[in-house]
Parts: sequence; structure tokens; C-alpha cells
Amino acid sequence: MSISLYRRNQLLAVAWPGGTTTELSIYPVNSVYQQLKFDFRISTSTVELEATLFTSLPGVERKIMVLEGAMRLEHTGHRTGYLKKFDTDAFSGDWQTRSYGRCTDFNLMTRGETTGSVTGMYLEEGVQQEIEWREDFTIFGVYIFKGKMKTEVPSGELVLEEGDLLMVYQEDSSEILNFHSLTKTEIVLVKILMK
Repeated sequence: MSISLYRRNQLLAVAWPGGTTTELSIYPVNSVYQQLKFDFRISTSTVELEATLFTSLPGVERKIMVLEGAMRLEHTGHRTGYLKKFDTDAFSGDWQTRSYGRCTDFNLMTRGETTGSVTGMYLEEGVQQEIEWREDFTIFGVYIFKGKMKTEVPSGELVLEEGDLLMVYQEDSSEILNFHSLTKTEIVLVKILMK
């Protein structure tokens, strides 16, 4: 396996019209988000206004998950959904989308043939979470929203803390990763399939 680790103190929050956003990972690594020439992008955002119009992102598929707070998403001409903690909505960046409510959210954007999913989880202290490679994903990520956990990687034990993102790239379909929560922990699991 090969890994990329993004520590919270290495990441930069920048302003967007509704609050702030922090890019956690983008692939290929030299991609520029604004040019919309990436395969996938992972970020967190704060929504600080009661009502916000989302940025138009033609050709981008979006998955958004609420980490804290709640929001109502109105996709003009499509549907309306209400999201609370760990709820996810999938939609096209081509759609006109408005959000209502203040929250912190987690975002996965994909383009082209790249697809992905996000899942939120609570782990009590001392719990082990096993991830086994399957054919439905080639890249796996774990984002620590709250708490602390550890895992074993080829270079040794790795401790992940609040705000960290670990990305693991599959090289062997038989690989298994074990994560152990060191405290009560809230995490987001990201699975990405690149064709």
C-alpha cells in the first residue's frame, strides 16, 4: 500500500461566499480546484450564513455530509433534502443548489469516470474498525472529525488526530487495515473508485 497523510496543521482554510473551506486532498496532486481538472477533491466547509447559493461546478458529482449542525438543500427543479449529522446528499454540480442553515460539512467531489462514497461513524474508545480492500474502491480515506485513533502502516504505528486525513492507495487486493480508537471518535470513511 502507499499512503498520504494530511495533518490538520498543514491545511489551509480559505474563504468562500458562505463561510470557509479547507481542501484536505485533491488528485492529481498538482490539480487546481478552480480549473475543475481534478479526478477527486476532498474538503470540509463551514456554512456561516443562514442562506447560501452553492458555487456552480459543471461536470462535477458532489457528495456532501453534515458533520455538525444541520442544513436544508434545495436543488432547483430536482428535489429538497434535510441533512443532520452524518446524513449525506449526492447531487450534480450542474444543478442550482441553495442551502439553508449553519453547519460544518464534509465534501467529496468527483469527475469523469471516478466515483466515490462517504460514510460517517461513531467509535467508542477501544473499538477496532477493520477495512478490507474490495473491488468497489481503489483508494480509501479516513478523516478524523473528533477524537484520536491509531493504525499500523508499513512504516510503523500511525496516530491520527482531529482534523487529520489518511489516504491509502491500493496495491494489493488482499490488504487489510485495522484502526483502533484511542478516545471516543467521530470519523468519515471515504471510498473512491478510479477506472
